[in-house]
Amino acid sequence: MGSLSESVAIFDPAPLKEIAVELGHTIRSRPDRRFDAVGQRITAVDGTVIETFKRVAELSWTPKAGGKHLSAYRLHTHFEVLSGKATRMDATSANPGGAADERAVLQRTVEVDRCSILDRGSISYRLWNAINAAGSSYVCRSSDRTLATVMQVNKLTEADRAANVISDEIVDLGWKSKHRTRPNHPVRLICVAVKPHESSRGWKGPHCDGVLRLVTNRLDLPAELIAEIYRLRWIIEMFFRTFKQLFGCRHLISGKHNGVEIQAYCAMIVCMLILIYTGEKPNKAMHQMVWYYLIGLASLKELEAFIASRK
Repeated sequence: MGSLSESVAIFDPAPLKEIAVELGHTIRSRPDRRFDAVGQRITAVDGTVIETFKRVAELSWTPKAGGKHLSAYRLHTHFEVLSGKATRMDATSANPGGAADERAVLQRTVEVDRCSILDRGSISYRLWNAINAAGSSYVCRSSDRTLATVMQVNKLTEADRAANVISDEIVDLGWKSKHRTRPNHPVRLICVAVKPHESSRGWKGPHCDGVLRLVTNRLDLPAELIAEIYRLRWIIEMFFRTFKQLFGCRHLISGKHNGVEIQAYCAMIVCMLILIYTGEKPNKAMHQMVWYYLIGLASLKELEAFIASRK
């Protein structure tokens, strides 16, 4: 374990990134005509915290029981929801402040021609301005305490009402302050009626007034389509679950930045190869069968028959 951890000082993760990018170009989005009007690659952006086996002082930030702290990295991930592939992962300390803040990381990595799905942790006028300036768009969940001055009320269609859309407005966000960065582009606020989440154990989570508030710079799309775009955000949570549980990334082998990126991109490449050669997103059954083949418990014919049976 020690030799493996130290080897990352020699190995460079850049070639693995190039392989992941090349593989990503071969994966096409599965057709879903509902989202044709978007005209951009719909990309969920979020981060997940993964512990290191070895305690690293500068990473020990996340609080833990007994006055201890986790030693962990945060993987800032871009995931194309329609094609089922992660296109980028940036590793930082788990500490969400400063340069490791999710909003700061995304602002540094904004790409053109993307429609980014963002959660409340990405509320930032500077970030939204950067995305808009790059020729991309965003759909971001806003706070229940959003301050907005209504500039225009858009009429709801029957499709909007069927999707539980309550209101669709062009708004002016924030406070009238000379020292505060403001959105420098038209902003739209769409409110959707939702049922507050309640876990199987009865835990309801943070207070919710039953209204999902979505902010976007897409003025051209129907309100119900904006709501549908945000509903796709759950797919990145499923990817994180697969990434951690199926591909052995619940803990990081290395405490060094290079090692973290090597492990992350190796897992990404495995996900892409399974998707390319089976046509199926990685899941427990497929992962298990591929593993049986690799260790000699299943033949190539058995693997091919298994893949064919799932199409």
